[in-house]
Amino acid sequence: MSGGRAALVAPYRTDLLASAGEDGDGSHRARLVRADGASREALDGAMTTLLGKVRGAPADHLADVLHAPGAHAAYEGNVAAPGTV
Repeated sequence: MSGGRAALVAPYRTDLLASAGEDGDGSHRARLVRADGASREALDGAMTTLLGKVRGAPADHLADVLHAPGAHAAYEGNVAAPGTV
């Protein structure tokens, strides 16, 4: 992980680990979903990397965060129309 990305992910490290494990009340996942801007992009990369290393429920929990409504609000308006480059 690059130094810049590591710095953006650092405040969420506990949330990442708890989300992939036991997050009884869902507060860690909720915090990850609320991340935006550069932190959101860095977290998406970190979660994608973790998905390659975990299986079962932990992978499902991370995928839930990636697919959560509002998780990608930072990208709205920045997506090109289909077929454009």
